[in-house]
Parts: sequence; C-alpha cells; structure tokens
Amino acid sequence: MYKYLEMTFEEAVNEVDIGERKKILDPYRDWIVNWLKEYPSLSGAQIFDWLQERFPNIKIGECTVRRYVNEVRELYQIEKKEESREYESVDEFR
Repeated sequence: MYKYLEMTFEEAVNEVDIGERKKILDPYRDWIVNWLKEYPSLSGAQIFDWLQERFPNIKIGECTVRRYVNEVRELYQIEKKEESREYESVDEFR
C-alpha cells in the first residue's frame, strides 16, 4: 500500500491492473446462459440450486449467484419473464 504513495498518479494507475476481473462463476457461464434462455422465468435462487445439484463441490453463496445471473441477463439481454402461479384451495385431509 505504501509503495503507491511514492508513485505518481500515472505510475500507480499503470501498476494496478484495472482490467475485467475473472469471476468464480465464469466456468459455469454456458450452463447459466442456456438455462436462462430455455427457462427465462428462472430466479437466481433456482440457478443456485441447479448449480449445487449439478456441481456438488461448488463453494459459492446464493447472493453471488443472484448477482452473476443479473449480470448475465443484462449482458445477453435475457429478460426475466414473470409467470403467474394459479392457486386454489384444497380440501384438508383427515
């Protein structure tokens, strides 16, 4: 940290890599994009569940998956379709 204080602004900017960071979910991007294209109503939480089912060794939080899914939707212009659920009452079992 202190080494940056001795540098000029231009030197510090050149020292720090400000390129696109790799994301932990990038290796799974194709899966996520295909799921969203096939099922545009999927939520980030559902994608999280599917990733855990298909890749049980993945260590990632649900919030990270939701953010990544939102980025993928924006990047690939996959609009989330809202599907309304129909509910009806059922007789109680005795």
